Amino acid sequence: MILENALNIILSLSIPWLMGFAFLSLLFPDRTFPFWPKVALSYGLGFGVLTQYMLLLGILKIPYSKETLDLPLLGLTICVSFFNAYQTRRTQPQNLKTAPMDEQTLKTLCRSKPALTIFKFLLTIIIIYYALLIFWKVWAIPFTGFDTFSWIALKAKVFFFHPSLKDIINAPHFSYPLHLPFTLAYFAFNIGSWQDHLLQSFLPFTFLSYLVIQHYFLRTLTDDLWSLTGVILLISSSFLFNMAGICYADFPLLYYNCTALILLILWQREPGYRLLILAGLFSGFATFVKFEGTAYWLIHIALLVKILMDQKDLSLNQKVKSFFLFSGPSFVLTAGFYIVKAIFQAPLGKHFIAFNIDVFHRPLIIAKTFLIYTFPNSDWNIIWFLLLLSYISSWGKEKSPETRLLSLSLFMFFGLYFLAALLTSEYAWLAGPAAADVLPRLFLHFFPLATWLICLLNYKPSLLK
Repeated sequence: MILENALNIILSLSIPWLMGFAFLSLLFPDRTFPFWPKVALSYGLGFGVLTQYMLLLGILKIPYSKETLDLPLLGLTICVSFFNAYQTRRTQPQNLKTAPMDEQTLKTLCRSKPALTIFKFLLTIIIIYYALLIFWKVWAIPFTGFDTFSWIALKAKVFFFHPSLKDIINAPHFSYPLHLPFTLAYFAFNIGSWQDHLLQSFLPFTFLSYLVIQHYFLRTLTDDLWSLTGVILLISSSFLFNMAGICYADFPLLYYNCTALILLILWQREPGYRLLILAGLFSGFATFVKFEGTAYWLIHIALLVKILMDQKDLSLNQKVKSFFLFSGPSFVLTAGFYIVKAIFQAPLGKHFIAFNIDVFHRPLIIAKTFLIYTFPNSDWNIIWFLLLLSYISSWGKEKSPETRLLSLSLFMFFGLYFLAALLTSEYAWLAGPAAADVLPRLFLHFFPLATWLICLLNYKPSLLK
């Protein structure tokens, strides 16, 4: 039984992962990503496509089963892989060029490398330790948390025992996005039974995949020292570590939201339409994880517009094409679920504008609440405080384009929730008695930006890059 369960878990992970890898290779036939970042991106791409495929099956009223899920996806993966192999023979992959080192640079690098290697080794041990803790937490502790029981696992169980989309109407919060319920149900179909601790097996890989993506991103902008430091700063947050090991939608939303931002920044550094399409897909997948993902999609759109406005070398036609190459895939993914909700007559949301005299008394209360749940809060270690110090120490200095864009993004994320607390009925949740439960989870979705900015604001180009 143990061996059978292990094989079924490997199957559940491998099919979406390999499918994502095949699609990523199809999208980038002439570019060689480093292996591990490519694997990490493939994870999110594969599971994003998987849950969209399950939504399509539900719309077409095709019952969910191991056969209807695995066989078509496996067949599609094989076909795409054969096509990629054929294309590879015709095109030579393009690697990023590196500048040649002179003799003095090489000597300095050789002297520095032993210390850096030891430091990297120690940090890698810490990361592996945290990852093993999450594996233990997931496989030793069954489902926990209100959201898991109230709508995530409950919906997944409905899909498993009544394998169609129509029966979800009778479940609580049936209008909530379905990425996590679909993922749990997919594992349940492959395992053949409902076993809480086994169904969560994808969570540690979400954690590890994001760490690899963030490391690759920071390594592209800085060096080994700061890229590893950024990962350590990230996992030093007790709240992030806790949320990465429970079946809530917040960490998967972090994964898709921050990866979309990373891909946009990389595209800004290295314009190419394929990176933009991939960023649009990840942004669209975020909208299928939680309601907040739709608001983040609008922030991604605004950031893209800012990047396009700053791109003086692009013609108007190129800018319009770039805009639609990002917004097209993301809009289709975003609109698709809302169309399904309209078909099933699900409510679009519970938020509404609440403009009254109290609005004028709220700004200071909201600002104070936000400060309480960032700077002196143990959930985040001292990360927000370090970010503040980094801004102060770099005051008046020239900032890189990436730093300016990420600072703007962070401002927009905080501004989004500030305006929501100020102008909507969510004030009690965002600045009232319920803020202790809600705000940390919302800030988690963009918390990695603080660690990126700490690294970028303190980084000074060196010979170790």
